[in-house]
Amino acid sequence: MIERGEILEELKDRLKTVSGVALVTRNWRKSATTTARPAIFIVDRQDTVQKTMARPSPEFQREWLISVVAVISGTSAESAPSEMDDFIKLVKKAIYVDQRRDIGTHSVLIEHSMSQLVFPPTGKNTVARELVFSITYREQIAALWD
Repeated sequence: MIERGEILEELKDRLKTVSGVALVTRNWRKSATTTARPAIFIVDRQDTVQKTMARPSPEFQREWLISVVAVISGTSAESAPSEMDDFIKLVKKAIYVDQRRDIGTHSVLIEHSMSQLVFPPTGKNTVARELVFSITYREQIAALWD
């Protein structure tokens, strides 16, 4: 799972470059308690083997779904949705740095879906939106012994 770790670190590093972001974390539990805004949460989802290759050691092509959840506090209830749209543009710009879809060593990142706006009860004018990404990567079993 070395590749997963590299991908997550690179994704976190990219998201930390979003202007004004106060928190980037994988700790979803913080979403209920943190008042840091804007906040970005990275949530692991399903990871499936798509193809098995038998080389000198096993190698798997995997598809991994990751959610990037953005949470902001709008200046008003009326303006929060459009402010979220602007923030999502910044998030995407950071993820697709230099208009690239690659991430990690042998990985490709593709946007899978985007949720509706959600208004969580965690603060005044708080709005959230989830982006789901599909990441195709190669897991090299031999790397476990390096």
